[in-house]
Amino acid sequence: MKNSDKILFAVAAVACLGGCAAYFLVAPSQKKSGAKKTPSGAEVAAWTDAGAASADAVPAVWKAPAFDTAEGWNYDLFSAPEISWDAKQKKYFAKELPPPPEEVFGLTLKSISNPTFRLVISSYLSGTKPVPEKREDGRYAAVLSVSDVSSSPAKTRMINFASADMALEDTTDASGARVVMLVPESPLTIPGTNAKLKSFRIRQKTDPATGMFRETLDAVVIDESGRAPREIVIGTNPKAKDADRVEAVFTDGFTEWRYSETRAPGGKGIVREIARRNSPSEPFSFVESGNEIRIGGDVFRIKNLDISSEEARIEKQSSELDKKTKAPKTTERVLSPEG
Repeated sequence: MKNSDKILFAVAAVACLGGCAAYFLVAPSQKKSGAKKTPSGAEVAAWTDAGAASADAVPAVWKAPAFDTAEGWNYDLFSAPEISWDAKQKKYFAKELPPPPEEVFGLTLKSISNPTFRLVISSYLSGTKPVPEKREDGRYAAVLSVSDVSSSPAKTRMINFASADMALEDTTDASGARVVMLVPESPLTIPGTNAKLKSFRIRQKTDPATGMFRETLDAVVIDESGRAPREIVIGTNPKAKDADRVEAVFTDGFTEWRYSETRAPGGKGIVREIARRNSPSEPFSFVESGNEIRIGGDVFRIKNLDISSEEARIEKQSSELDKKTKAPKTTERVLSPEG
C-alpha cells in the first residue's frame, strides 16, 4: 500500500469514529425534547370539527366507510367495481351510478294502425229511389256527397250525377236484394280529394224474418292520394278499417310524417310511401316512395311495423360520424306511441 493510500484510510477511519461518537452524545437529548404529546379530548374534538389537524393533534379514528344496505359495512378497497349493461344505449355503466341521459332520438311515434278509409259516403239525395229521376239520356237528378275524414274538420264534396253521362243497371242479386248501379262513362273527379268515383251502388232488401227494410250505399273509388293509385270500396261507416293498409304517424316535434304500407291488388308486393303535413288541420301530402324519413342530415329508416304490439322498429343514420370508425353513427330503437 502506498503512503498516500495509508493516509487517506487513516483520515476516513478517524472521521467514522468521530461521527459515531457525536451521534451517541446528541441523540438522547433530541429524543427527550421531541417526545410526542398525547392529544386531549378537547383537542380531538376541535380537530374533528375543524376538519383539519392542528400542529399537535392527530385523528382518533379512521373515517367510517359508507353503509351498504345489502352488504353492511364495506371495507373492501381493491375489488373491481360492479357494472351493468344498458340495452338501449348498448353500453356498460358502473352499477352504483345512474346511466347518463339518453341521446335525443329525434323521432317519436304517434300512432300505428290499419287506418279508417279517408273517404266516406256522407249522403245521397235523389227525387226517387233506388232509381233516380232521369233528366236526359244518361243523366240523372241525383247528388252524392263524399267526405274526406283525413283532416279535421272533415271536408265534404258533392258529385252531381246530372253533370256527366252514366250507365244505369237495375238488377236483383242471388239473395233477393234489389241492386241499382250507376257507372259514369269515365271516372268522375271528386273535388279536393285526389280521388275519382268509378261506380256507385244502392242495395235494398227487406228481411223476411223481421220485416225490416235495409238500404246500403257503397262506391268504388280510385284513390290517387299516393304515388300508386288504387281502387277502394267506401261506404257510409266512418270507422271502416282498411285491412290492406298499415299507417304509422311520426313527429319530430314540428312536422308529422306518415309512413304507409299498402298491399297491392292481387297481393303483388307492398307499396311503401312517405307523406307529411305541418298541421293536424292539413291533409298529408305525398313526399316519396320508400321507407325513409329525412330530417336535416339524419335518415330514419322504418324497418318493421307491428300493429298487435303497437311498435315500430326504426334505424337512425345520423349525420354525425363515429369517432372510431369515421362512419355515420347508426342507432336502432323500438318506438311505441307516447302517452
